[in-house]
Amino acid sequence: ASRGLGDVYKRQIQYIINAFNTFNKFLDSNGSYVGLLLKMAGITYVSEFASGICKDSGYSAVASQIEIFARISMLVISLPVVITLLETIGGL
Repeated sequence: ASRGLGDVYKRQIQYIINAFNTFNKFLDSNGSYVGLLLKMAGITYVSEFASGICKDSGYSAVASQIEIFARISMLVISLPVVITLLETIGGL
C-alpha cells in the first residue's frame, strides 16, 4: 500500500519543525534567531514565487525589482545577527 502525498508532506513538515527546534536549542533561549530564519525563508519563497510569475508573464523588469527588494529585505532582517556577531568578536 502506498502512502498518500499528505503523509509525505506531514513527514517533511515534521522534519523542518524538528530542525528549527534543534537550531533553537543551540542559538538562544528566546527564539529570536529562529524567528529571523523563518522570516528569511518566507521572504525567499514568496519573492521567488512572485518573481517567477512575473517572468512567466513577460514582466522581467518587475521580476528584477522583486528580487532586489527581497535581497534588501534579507539584508535588513539579518542586521541584528551581524551586529551581535561583531559585538561578540569585539569582546574576545
